[in-house]
Amino acid sequence: MIRLFIAINLPAKVKTLLAEKLDSIKTRYKRTAIRFTAPEQWHLTVSFLGYQPESAVPAIQKSMSYKSYWSNKSYRIRFDKIAYGPPGGRARMIWLTVAPETSAAVGKIKEILENELQRAGVDWRREESRPFRGHITLARFEITALKNLPELNEPFTENFESNKIDLMKSTLRREGALYEILFSV
Repeated sequence: MIRLFIAINLPAKVKTLLAEKLDSIKTRYKRTAIRFTAPEQWHLTVSFLGYQPESAVPAIQKSMSYKSYWSNKSYRIRFDKIAYGPPGGRARMIWLTVAPETSAAVGKIKEILENELQRAGVDWRREESRPFRGHITLARFEITALKNLPELNEPFTENFESNKIDLMKSTLRREGALYEILFSV
């Protein structure tokens, strides 16, 4: 079994700008139990597939190659701000959120992709109860009940054009997940 997800990966230029912005934010958390994610882990998850048998990979690849939503198209991925996540609850993470129009566009891609995955017989837990809210996890708090966190609502409005999605393998390790691109469309 391999742990898989489908994502839009960030270009190096955006990662560099984000790392610079995050460096200025990190100083606020010197005495906080927090673990920042490495730039090579930054991605926008479209669909989390969980643990899958290797035999499911061809069906996933075929579903990702469905032409009506990806072929010859590119999408503008716009970011919004760096804030605590998830919204509306106790802060457990620091997120880079995407702009609402990006969430809507990626949400449509997700819906079509997941319909194709379902048609192909891929077995995973589909999240149908809530609309897609795009974000990138930049940090996780090691203690979930933190109090007196510094204010955090930093604009980050970089954007990029994306014309591909990646099937990612995730290997969990003590020092953080290791990601590998298995397939791209």
